[in-house]
Amino acid sequence: MMNKKIGLGLAILSVFGSTALASPVTYDADQEMLDALVRRLQLTSTAVETAERFGDVSRLFASQFTELSDRVSGDAALSVMVTALGTGQFDKTEKAADAYLDIHPESALAFEIRGLARSYLDRLDDALVDFSTAARLAPESAIPPTRRGVVLAAMGRRSDAEMALRDALKIDPTSRRAAQQLGFELYKDGRYAEALPYLKQGRVEDQTQFTIIETVLIDAAYRLNDMATVADILGARSRTDLSSYLLMMRGSAYLLTGAPEDAVADFRALVAQADAPPQSQLLLARALARAGEQDETFLILKNMEASRSLAQAERTEFVALALDAGGVSEARQMAAPLLADPAPLDPATLDVLIRLFVAEKNTDGALAFLSERLERRPSSTLYERRASLNAARRAYSDAVDDYRSAILLTPDDPGLYRELALAHSRAGNRVEAVTTAKRLTGLSRLPSDWSFLGALYEDVNRPAAAQEAYEKALSLGPDFLASHNLSVAYARNGDFEKALPLSAAAYERQPDNAAVQHSYGWILANTGDLKKGLALLEKAAVQSPTDALLQYRLSIVLGADGQKQKAKALREAAVMADSGVAGKSGRDNLSAR
Repeated sequence: MMNKKIGLGLAILSVFGSTALASPVTYDADQEMLDALVRRLQLTSTAVETAERFGDVSRLFASQFTELSDRVSGDAALSVMVTALGTGQFDKTEKAADAYLDIHPESALAFEIRGLARSYLDRLDDALVDFSTAARLAPESAIPPTRRGVVLAAMGRRSDAEMALRDALKIDPTSRRAAQQLGFELYKDGRYAEALPYLKQGRVEDQTQFTIIETVLIDAAYRLNDMATVADILGARSRTDLSSYLLMMRGSAYLLTGAPEDAVADFRALVAQADAPPQSQLLLARALARAGEQDETFLILKNMEASRSLAQAERTEFVALALDAGGVSEARQMAAPLLADPAPLDPATLDVLIRLFVAEKNTDGALAFLSERLERRPSSTLYERRASLNAARRAYSDAVDDYRSAILLTPDDPGLYRELALAHSRAGNRVEAVTTAKRLTGLSRLPSDWSFLGALYEDVNRPAAAQEAYEKALSLGPDFLASHNLSVAYARNGDFEKALPLSAAAYERQPDNAAVQHSYGWILANTGDLKKGLALLEKAAVQSPTDALLQYRLSIVLGADGQKQKAKALREAAVMADSGVAGKSGRDNLSAR
């Protein structure tokens, strides 16, 4: 049965998997909330058993095989394979698929079915080969590349998974399954604005349950201040009509949307139910902590601590809750066994302990704690956490040394190269920053890493290389920084028509960004939309009243609009602030347009 659950974990989009919610280097209370929710939902030995208990996996599993059965109808041999697959006979399915492929070596469906069987047997490399073959044999179908993306995500190959899922959506832009998985991958990478439309597309509205995807969609929407989406998902549902699962989900959603009092009410109702899950008291404590109810929070935590022995993850949760409630001394007491434990600590525990030291205003203590652990047993995670603390206190040379040590232990982690390049840049080592970022792009296919390299090229005055990096980023997928900076580069070279769609895309992503308003307004004015360009430049000038280049360009557009006197005064002020501003504007006359 365990192999079946492993396979089902792939289908559930890895949201409960070990790579799904990796702990951030710097502590984030809202992300930690969601991480804790997922951890607390794990009632049994595997995360998938938990999801299955609450219905999501079983429904998804059933729908998956209904869909497969429909696709193989008319072929008795394939139907037998699907039946065996659906009843958990994965070895039998694989053998039947082997025999079928000996006769029909070009059957994409047979490769797909065998790939599913192998994934349920936890043979992900073999499954990946089968799904890749199915994708080659059936280029018109989005399903094989979607399954390939799911397996890549489960293997931790996130950038490859993203590319496979984007390929699937190119084939079928309406694919809900590909959109779900891509939305989760972008969400896990912190790219919430990119994730949101895919999560919305992948959402299956269910009036009786909150689904896993809706929980993540709520979090992504909240981070983007998209309260309309949050309200749409939560709905107006009576507390007395909700199951334990729905109370747990909605209470957690209220916490994510900044309504801890409502969460407290839901979790109190949850605790009172006969079938309340074991974690209900802990969820109530979290809501009380967020609502500022310190005494009741600490009472629940102390009672739970006294009632049983706590595992590392549970004690970590208790420390985090005490900190949420503002109880630094209580957190210190609860953390004592963790601090004294010589065994390795998982990244989430390290982050909470570092947060405790920071709350005590004891960064030196945090560094000493990490250094002591490193002397005992060096690890990439410990070096990374110490580097992040050193970077936070602007000890960039020490941060660089620690990131380098971490890379020696885990040389294939793109995140370490990204942080090392950033530390080099902040330390003023710009050439080293570029060199490191180039190594990063050799490991990653994420657009954001190429745009990062482009920005570093600009720092060392290599505009052509920067432009090439931005173009590479956009060839891999949408990216705000690449769109904005490349549009600026094109405009700087006088190619306003080429700059226009890129600048428009950047403005759509961040319409309130003064730098984006400036560049987009200037480009619009130079491509004939004088009124809209003027309006954007004026908005940008309100936010950046000391930007001489912006003021100078605004004076040019005002002059072209016939506001000569206002233009003259603004131009004189800009030149007074920066005597060389005229040479930076790129164009001094719009009248020809």
